[in-house]
Amino acid sequence: MSKIKSKTILILLALLTIMNLSFADSLAFSGDMTLVSTYVWRGIKQYDGLAMHGTVQGAYKFVSVGVWFSTVNFGEGSPVMETDPYIAVSLPTGDIETSVGMNAYMYDFTRFGVDTSGKDILMEYELYASFAYNIFGLSAYFVPGQKSTESEDPESKYWLELSGTTSLGSFDWSATLGYGTYSSRWLATPKKEATGNLVISAAKKLTDDLSVNWNCSLGIDNDMDNYLWAGLSYGF
Repeated sequence: MSKIKSKTILILLALLTIMNLSFADSLAFSGDMTLVSTYVWRGIKQYDGLAMHGTVQGAYKFVSVGVWFSTVNFGEGSPVMETDPYIAVSLPTGDIETSVGMNAYMYDFTRFGVDTSGKDILMEYELYASFAYNIFGLSAYFVPGQKSTESEDPESKYWLELSGTTSLGSFDWSATLGYGTYSSRWLATPKKEATGNLVISAAKKLTDDLSVNWNCSLGIDNDMDNYLWAGLSYGF
């Protein structure tokens, strides 16, 4: 092998090593585990009993990829694991923190449910955009019409959330007003009309990594139930 080729290979290897080190320095991993007294999603209870939620995420510059997961027991046999992968992209919008992304809902990474013909549906996906400025936040979620157990002629669905956060004393407080058609179908008596709720939460740090939270969901419609639940979270 000539000296020139040897030097070229060494230079390329050095460049690759530097690039890998730079990539490793920019790559960040994070996660959390939360034990909750009741699984409540967007203000609507999914089932009675304890559940374990968690998140595993990797972020590189402005792109984040992860999985949100939870134990689930709908009382229809053995418990399953909800596994919801997602991707988010942060946008350079100055003082307004902006991100867009996609969530995918599925169980055990294998299916979301079955359609009216009995065929498995791998997942249901949802597009979203979120904006935050100071203590206020606004999120919009859109679920395109997809095959489901509901209808052979699927309808698109939406969900909007307006939130505010503040610290008072040793507690972090938040209030989220949600409204739309996506959560209506998860009610004890499902319906297609838009509905909404107000979720109020208080969280207190016990250590740098451990915190406890208390939550209350108040239904806007008269036929909606109100819920109280608590959680213990560990972040890493």
